[in-house]
Amino acid sequence: SFTGRVPGRDATAVTAIGLGVERLLKGRSKRDILDFSHTILKPLTKAEHLPLLDTMAAYVRHARSPSKASTELGIHPNTLYQRLDRIEALTGHRLSDPDDFLMLGLACQLLALYGGADVASATSPD
Repeated sequence: SFTGRVPGRDATAVTAIGLGVERLLKGRSKRDILDFSHTILKPLTKAEHLPLLDTMAAYVRHARSPSKASTELGIHPNTLYQRLDRIEALTGHRLSDPDDFLMLGLACQLLALYGGADVASATSPD
């Protein structure tokens, strides 16, 4: 079972993930979990798109707050919106659709939790 803190993560968020998602994933291997994340996020894991992966992860971490996400990333909010549009185009998922956002957000969180705290460094080599 998942216990402890993930560096750079709010303890409340880690607890919620540990209590909910971990139960859902019980019995799944780390490899299966990361395969899911890599499948969903594959268009964002190419070297030229890693800033988009970081953008998506920040947007998820800050509960869709453009001002907080853009501040964390050190970019203008308009740049954030442009990146979010690009994420939608590359993934085929609409961030305004609750199911699509849940899938992308879950993939980002699982990648951060099971692949390492730095999402971009936890991507697959292919």
